[in-house]
Amino acid sequence: MHSELMADQGVIVVRETSGEAYPQDQMVLELYGEMFSQDFTYEVGVPYPVDDPDPVSCMECLTIGVNCPVGTASTGSCEVNYAAVAGEFTITEMDTEAGVFKATLTGAQFVNVDDENSGWCVDSFDFNEMPAPAPAE
Repeated sequence: MHSELMADQGVIVVRETSGEAYPQDQMVLELYGEMFSQDFTYEVGVPYPVDDPDPVSCMECLTIGVNCPVGTASTGSCEVNYAAVAGEFTITEMDTEAGVFKATLTGAQFVNVDDENSGWCVDSFDFNEMPAPAPAE
C-alpha cells in the first residue's frame, strides 16, 4: 500500500493506493467540512458518516477506483469507480501540518457509479498507516 495526504484551505484528502506502479487501485477519502464552515473542525475520536455518494454534495466523500491510470489523483478517470453509500470513519490521529492523518473506516458499502447492482463492502480499513515524521534534531 502507498499513502498520500493532501491538506490545504480546509480540505483534507487521503489517497491509499495498491502501490506506486500503474495501473493501480485506490481508495480516496475527501473531507470538505472545514472548507464550507468556519465553525466546523474535524476531531479525533468522533465518528463521521460516509453515506453521500454524490461528488457535488458530499462533505465526507469516499470512493474506490480500480485500474487507475498514471497521474490519477481522484477516482473519476479509473476503469471502474465506486462511491460509498454507507459507513463511517473515525479519525484516530491528526496533525495535517506535520503530514499525519490516520482514520479507521467501518461498515462501508460502495456502489458502482455506472451499475448500482454491483459494489463492495469493507468491514474495516485503516487509512494512512504511514509512520509519523521523525522529530527534528
